[in-house]
Amino acid sequence: MPLRRRRDGAGGDRCQRALLELSAERGYAAVTTGAVIERAGIDSREWQGLYRDLEDCACELLLALREDFVREVTAAAFQHQTWREQIRAAAYSILDYFLADYPPAHFLLIEVAAAGDRAVLIRDQGMDAMITLIDLGRGELEDPGALGRSTAEGIAGAVYDRMRRIVAAGSDPDEARRMVPEMMYAVVLPYLGEEAAMEELQAPAPLRPTTGVVDRPQGQPFGQAV
Repeated sequence: MPLRRRRDGAGGDRCQRALLELSAERGYAAVTTGAVIERAGIDSREWQGLYRDLEDCACELLLALREDFVREVTAAAFQHQTWREQIRAAAYSILDYFLADYPPAHFLLIEVAAAGDRAVLIRDQGMDAMITLIDLGRGELEDPGALGRSTAEGIAGAVYDRMRRIVAAGSDPDEARRMVPEMMYAVVLPYLGEEAAMEELQAPAPLRPTTGVVDRPQGQPFGQAV
């Protein structure tokens, strides 16, 4: 996947890929600047022109991954018209994103906390995009004020933890996709009630989205500025 590039595009890209690979191999806490420089095939002077330290490189990497993640999920969700369809498409897109490529998923879901407070903040801003989409479910209620944003925050946190455990366990993609209806049950229940939530247990997966970002329907904010 394309990564965010700094002043020296090729050098920055190689450093971020090196950090991604090394973190998947040995864990972020065991990665050193020297190891990234060696894996990236650059010298220390070039590194110093790109990043202040390893955390700076990690944050640039996370910004790139967050941008890519939000783009993919947005494209999936907003090919559909109703909130329920959008949430279902987003759920499958999120799972497919994390199962498609282990190093980015491992970094976003497992190693991010070890990369420091700035990295966690970037991760949380990406989570806010998911929370915003779930929170649109309040528009399905007769009284949107009956639930607060905290409902969406709790659901998103539970989904994030489930995804983290799926990636950590190395779950089979087909088996993992069969978990989505259960997650959809939990998402839909507070907004549409038990009957609609039960229907999600039998709802088919949507067709895979076409490539590229689709326009968001007016009045439906999604994503975090980068």
